[in-house]
Amino acid sequence: MNLIGWHKAKAFMKRYNQSRTVLDSWRQVVENTSWATPHDVQKTFPTADLIRGERLSWVFDVRGNKYRVIARVNYEAQEVLIREVLTHDEYEQKYC
Repeated sequence: MNLIGWHKAKAFMKRYNQSRTVLDSWRQVVENTSWATPHDVQKTFPTADLIRGERLSWVFDVRGNKYRVIARVNYEAQEVLIREVLTHDEYEQKYC
């Protein structure tokens, strides 16, 4: 998959330096896979969830749910667009 919007993760890592290793690992997995369906995403990341009402947007739990990556997956173009990277608390405040 082609990862777009990595600059958002970099900005997050500057604020939360301890997130660097796990977000880099997440990125490596994403860039070295190919997804054709939502089922493929869940095989790679079993804790990932589709965002209700947004057919192609996912929330990826990173580092035991400490961080959340909100991304849109375009299966046909083989692209993952990072929309946001948040802490668990930031995600709860914004989406729940």
